[in-house]
Formats: sequence, structure tokens, C-alpha cells
Amino acid sequence: MSAPDSIYDLVVVGAGFSSQLTIHHLLKNSTAPWRIAVVDSAPADSFGAAYATRHAEHLLNVRAAQMSAFPDAPNHFLDWLQSTAGQAALASYGQADQVEPHHFVPRAVYGHYLQSIKQQTDVWAKQADHTIEYIQANLSDIHAQNTHSTVVLSNNQTLKTAQLLLAT
Repeated sequence: MSAPDSIYDLVVVGAGFSSQLTIHHLLKNSTAPWRIAVVDSAPADSFGAAYATRHAEHLLNVRAAQMSAFPDAPNHFLDWLQSTAGQAALASYGQADQVEPHHFVPRAVYGHYLQSIKQQTDVWAKQADHTIEYIQANLSDIHAQNTHSTVVLSNNQTLKTAQLLLAT
């Protein structure tokens, strides 16, 4: 095997809900800069498989009041729905009416919400000298050693990392 192309503190396989919120919390609570690679077969601006649908009739199976991504901010999702970005997302799926806490909103709207959190995380990362690199590829292999892992991607790129998160 050839020498690794890049060295990271963390490689995350999967770019959906779990990985994005893990990265968000990791960077929010970190005092040292991180170098992170996020590997997924979908483009970096995708919403993850669960929220990729574009059909307004595909609704969340939990009421809006219970969908905050942050346990310490239970109204975060409801507040976002009232923001300009939230209103635009709702309107694009024919949901321009006022959303009540007991409503079930389209899954794609939640995807927009998660995308806004990802964008906020990317801004924080730059401000705090963190690096997040999004790599569109599939995972081909993992070689685990005592102190690191080498991740081999479908594009023949190899990544060396101290920590690996599988969030698919």
C-alpha cells in the first residue's frame, strides 16, 4: 500500500445527521484545532438519506416540537422554522402556513435545518482554525493499527487518522 495522502485527527464515514451533529458538538467544545475528513458517496451539500426526499408528503414521524437537534435548546428547530431560511424551506414544499409545535413537517425541510447547522459548523471551524474536508467517495477498506487507522477510499485516496467514526 502506498503512503497515506493526508493525515487527520478524525475521519468520519457518513455525512448525515449523526456525523454532522457529532462534528458540531466536538468543535463547539474543543479548545484545540481539529483536522477532520468527512467521507460520503453523496455530495457535501446533500441532506443525508433520511432527509433527501423532495416529496412534501414525506413527513417526519415526530412532531416539530420534539425535533430540535440540541437537547439543551428544545425550541431550536421551531425557532429555525420561523427564521427566513425556515420559512423559505417550508414554502418550497407548500408549507407556507404557520407551523405549530404539534405539526409534522416534511422530511426535506428538516434536511434544510440540518444543512443550516452544517453551514454554521463550517463557519465556526474556519474561525477557530479547524479544518473540515468533505470527500465524495465510498469507503473501500480500513487498516487499523495500534496508534492510527488508514482509510482507503474508492477514488484510491488513503487517509491516515488517529480516530475513526463510522456514522452511516
